[in-house]
Order: sequence, then C-alpha cells, then structure tokens
Amino acid sequence: MKKCPNCEGTDLIVQKISANIEVDACQKCGGVWFEKGEVGDFTNFAKDIPDLARLAKEAKPSGKNCPECSVGMKEMKYTGSSELMIDYCESCHGVWFDGGELGELKNIADKLEDVKLRISREVWKVRFGLHQRSALACPKCKEKTLHTFNTSEGVTVDLCDKCRGMWMDKGETARAAELEADFPDYRAVAPTAVLTNFVCPTCGNKMVTMKYSPESDLLIEYCQKCGGMFLDAGEMSKVETISANAESAGKKLVRCLKQMHDEGYVKLM
Repeated sequence: MKKCPNCEGTDLIVQKISANIEVDACQKCGGVWFEKGEVGDFTNFAKDIPDLARLAKEAKPSGKNCPECSVGMKEMKYTGSSELMIDYCESCHGVWFDGGELGELKNIADKLEDVKLRISREVWKVRFGLHQRSALACPKCKEKTLHTFNTSEGVTVDLCDKCRGMWMDKGETARAAELEADFPDYRAVAPTAVLTNFVCPTCGNKMVTMKYSPESDLLIEYCQKCGGMFLDAGEMSKVETISANAESAGKKLVRCLKQMHDEGYVKLM
C-alpha cells in the first residue's frame, strides 16, 4: 500500500478523477499521486512534465519520499511560466501534487492559448533576471551594454542598456515573428545589403544594413556570417506587423502546433 508523502503512515486510496484515469489520493491532506504517464493523460499533454530536462536542472530535494519506491523526491516547477511546484521522483518518474494543486494543474492544461503565447511572444517579454554571462558589445553603441536576460521559459534575449536595441541570434527572429525563417523572403532582399562598420557582437564580423522585407522600408543590421540580427528599439513590433501578412494563419498555426508537440504540450494525431 502506498503511503502519503505528507501524512506519515496514511495510506493512499485509489480515486477516479476522470472517465479513464485513476490516481492515488490521500483522504487526510488531499494530495494526489500520479504514476508515470498519468499526468500527461490527465492534461492531454504529450509528456507528464513539459520541458522536464530544463526544469529538472533547477530542482531541489523536497524532503518527501516517493510513495512508489520510497526514494527522496525533487521539488520543481511544473512549467516554466507557472508558479505551480510539484514533487517529482527521478527513479519511477511519478509526480506528487499537494492538496488543492490538482485544480491548478487543470487550469494550466486548459490554457492552450497561453501555451501558444509562450511560444510566439514570451521570448520577448523580459523577466529582469540578469544572466551571469558577460555583456556583449552593442553594434550601435560600441560598448559592452548588451546584457542577456532570461525569459520565464529559459530563452535568452540580449538587450542594450543604452539604446534599447535588441540582438537576436540566428533563428530567434523567426520564432518571435512566427515565420519559417528569420526573413520573410531573404532572396529578394539580399541585393539591398550594404556593408557597414557595425561589428557583430557574436562573431566579430562586419555587419550589413539591408531591408527586412521587399514590401517594407524597415532596415535592419544583419550578420551574413552567423545569421544574427540587430533591431533598434521598437523595431520588433514592426517585424511582427510585417510577418502577419507574410504567411497565412493556417500555415503559422501548423508550425506552432508542431513546436508545442516537440516541447511536450500537445499530442498530434
């Protein structure tokens, strides 16, 4: 008989929480134990804990023993963008939720639009947690004022403290703007590139100034060697406006769903 990690000596009772899911619950504290695979079935996510590999790096001993195999469990966030803390067993991969947390889990699972928002926008909402990496040299200010910040999902954004410009490594602009590539049509705008004296903060190569899209007057600084891009303050919103007309909504949705699947949030039929 499984024992409650919170209430010493209290047996866990099998409890049905949906038509086809049974868990082990404590009648005393209201805690619930999910065996491997059961959380994913309950939330309809592809994995029990989305982004487990990254979140596990920040896990700490919880002081509770696993009801299944009696080893010490780890306390960690359930998702990077939520405050829900869970107890996870690295041995049998079961998950313990304290009393009252089952409703919070359900709320997270129901907010699929929030998951889409996390993928397409949360990259660019800075969480003011200065990363330990040394500052990079801003191409415009020519000083080490580009600091790396962590978003709530573990993605890094480089912002200039002085001019508020934004540096994006290769692929990051595409993710933010919901495009397949950093440029809507690179082949069409490549001839507009003009060599500058701006230095790439990542590889030290001289950057070019070029149009972002054929139909727009937006000029950006681009490194043809490493694929990084620098946008002046406020230009990210212009990029997003341009991208809204660059692809059909259906095509963007298909790619977004694939990203959600790859990160463990949805199951694709």
